[in-house]
Amino acid sequence: MAGGAFFIHFIRETDMSSTQSLTTSQLRDLEAELRRERARLERVVRSQAQSGGEGDPDGSSAYDVSSLGAAPGIGLTTQARARLEAIDAALARIADGSYGICSGCGARIPFGRLIVMPESALCMACGRV
Repeated sequence: MAGGAFFIHFIRETDMSSTQSLTTSQLRDLEAELRRERARLERVVRSQAQSGGEGDPDGSSAYDVSSLGAAPGIGLTTQARARLEAIDAALARIADGSYGICSGCGARIPFGRLIVMPESALCMACGRV
């Protein structure tokens, strides 16, 4: 398939609550997804920089940022940069061996949560607070 592979994994109910360590394969897949998303976001930021900004000349943002999970009114580049920072932090955690460990409570983050939000540094309980 041209343009790279898609990260596809069927989430089982146990994936969302299992506190088992990530397998080498799971970690490799999550790292690849983080790197693909990072490359995509870099293209978004670069495109916005080349077009002259985040929104309309009057400062409002008219761009659809739903693919980034942004709230209405938040500039595309601002949201993309924030997500890039989270992805970079996740890649650093992979490098130092702390990826998949909640930075709030120290528990393992379930694989299912990492599939949905691979940049997540918090387990579901800590993410709710």
